[in-house]
Amino acid sequence: MKLIRPGLLAFAALLAAGGVQAHHSVAMFNPAKTEMLQGTVWKFEWTNPHAWIWIIPEGDSQGQQARGFECAALAMLRRQGWSRDDIKPGDRVTITFHPYRNGDPGGMMLSVRFADGHILGDRAAAGPPSN
Repeated sequence: MKLIRPGLLAFAALLAAGGVQAHHSVAMFNPAKTEMLQGTVWKFEWTNPHAWIWIIPEGDSQGQQARGFECAALAMLRRQGWSRDDIKPGDRVTITFHPYRNGDPGGMMLSVRFADGHILGDRAAAGPPSN
């Protein structure tokens, strides 16, 4: 009995610690600038703590200019109705994003508009509907 109680306490502490997550700053992105980029999805990574969308911009058939866009945390994306199967390689999209402050290609994803017009993410940031 003496060994069970400390073991249970340690187990409970580990469970409680699992809910604590470290988070990085968004200072690397420029919230004063909003840009759009059209291209083809090269890769979609549904990974913790953030998903990533990799886009090959229009006109770059070699994929040498693929740009990565950090998305929200997976829990937030799920609450917005996203799933790991929503974005597939080869999808033609327009991504709206805040660029990196240092000028590196990519940034923080705000929304993704698909060729058929449906949008994932912040609809206001996606701009007016395409016709």
